Amino acid sequence: MTFAVTLEYDPADPKIDEYRPLHRAYLGGLRDAGKLVLSGPFAGNVGGLVVYEAPSLEEAQALVDADPFTIHGVTRRHTIRQWTIVVNATRP
Repeated sequence: MTFAVTLEYDPADPKIDEYRPLHRAYLGGLRDAGKLVLSGPFAGNVGGLVVYEAPSLEEAQALVDADPFTIHGVTRRHTIRQWTIVVNATRP
């Protein structure tokens, strides 16, 4: 199943720059493991979107919980929604 996760954080939080390298390394590992579809920040550095492949909502939540942004309190709030990809320019 595919899950779209929106992350919200304070753009003035200095922890963003401190933990971004760990956050991106974590996401890179998930990509390499086939668990990450895409990710990136929103304009204004107010949060981001992460799209996971996971067998259940609970596993998607576990992926969010293990993210350094979550562990270190950068993410103030997140929303997880199961998502169906209908058209994708990067996959046939």
